[in-house]
Amino acid sequence: MKQRPLFTILVLILFCGCKVGYNFTGGSIEPNIKTISVQSFFNQSGNGPP
Repeated sequence: MKQRPLFTILVLILFCGCKVGYNFTGGSIEPNIKTISVQSFFNQSGNGPP
């Protein structure tokens, strides 16, 4: 029974240490642009299904 609280604390510490940050600064899109278009592209990484 003493292992359960220790395990819970370790898992909480691991989750608190992990975070993801996104940064969308540095873009050069003009302010008057209302829509954009992205052409289709093929996944050539070789890490997924064909």
